[in-house]
Amino acid sequence: MKFKDKLKGPWSLKKTFAAVLILILIPLIVYGANTGLRIFRLYDNVHEPIEDESAESSSPGAPEDPDDENSEGESSVGSRTDEHAPVEDFSASQDANSDLDLVPIEGETALDFQEIDHPFYEAATSEDVPHHLNILLLGLDENLDEPGRSDSIMVARLNTETEEAAILSIPRDTYLYIPGSGYSKAGHMTAYGDTSLAVQTIEGFLDISIDYFIRVDMSGFENSVDALGGVTVDIPEDLVHENDNVLFEAGEKHMDGEDVLDYTRARKLKEGSGGDLGRISRQQQVLFEMLRKLRSELTMNETLDFMEEITPYIRTNIGPAFVIEHWSDFQDLDLEAMDLRTLSGISFTHDNLFYFRVPVENARIIIDHMAN
Repeated sequence: MKFKDKLKGPWSLKKTFAAVLILILIPLIVYGANTGLRIFRLYDNVHEPIEDESAESSSPGAPEDPDDENSEGESSVGSRTDEHAPVEDFSASQDANSDLDLVPIEGETALDFQEIDHPFYEAATSEDVPHHLNILLLGLDENLDEPGRSDSIMVARLNTETEEAAILSIPRDTYLYIPGSGYSKAGHMTAYGDTSLAVQTIEGFLDISIDYFIRVDMSGFENSVDALGGVTVDIPEDLVHENDNVLFEAGEKHMDGEDVLDYTRARKLKEGSGGDLGRISRQQQVLFEMLRKLRSELTMNETLDFMEEITPYIRTNIGPAFVIEHWSDFQDLDLEAMDLRTLSGISFTHDNLFYFRVPVENARIIIDHMAN
């Protein structure tokens, strides 16, 4: 696994001291004493190194999910109406992946899918692309300091040569292989282990190297939006609950944190837009607007004010040196041209639990064509 190669050998005390010294001095030199110290304090508050606690391999399986005990249905493809409803069927012709030559979804059972995907997991990993930076974004439904499921999973990619950026969303019910736990839902990887397990899982699934991660407490999402002074969202169509109650009308709306939570978490909507993929699309939309506001409307001091307010809800291994090195890349990004994609597939049941089937081959084709 690529991730493990990054962690070979313990650092000497001299190297550790030098690294800490650099992390302190670079912000001070570049931004001045006051701003530099603020950046370092931010780093100290949110920094979380990844421990190399690789899980031992186990035979593929689908461990029971206690959170899905209310699942219904026996067929290979189904639907459900409770709050843990699976993603709706989402074929390549329905989304931005339709421009790619994806393989058809074959097989009917979980065992079929495992047999199809297994050779891809076993194959040698591809070489790293030096100008690709891949950042794993995890939105947890629990406190950051406790194991919990990932309600939102995204991979942000920056091409440092072309200054292109892309975000790939992975539905939380995606059926994939988690080292040490077998085949299960993508959203369970943080519940089965720590951040290193999530990184290993996504690296193995997409055949990429994850350079950095950002974990966010979804309960703090509301505070993050409020810290920005809210965001203006262009709602493409009325969001109507199945009981005919109009939750949001189409058109531009300035939203505070509470509005954004209601908008991104809306369920049981007419026309099927309340499923996981509908929520993913709205999450991407709000994230884009937050990035746009951060980049175009906030000064450095205002950005630091924002970051200081949301530090209780974020953990990352990104340090000041990375921010300084890539700040100009972030400023030069053409956000309007950002490639936003979501994995395509079908929902199915296994042991009365719902999953989302995305062939590993397709997932890798999609990520390979993003910001390339």
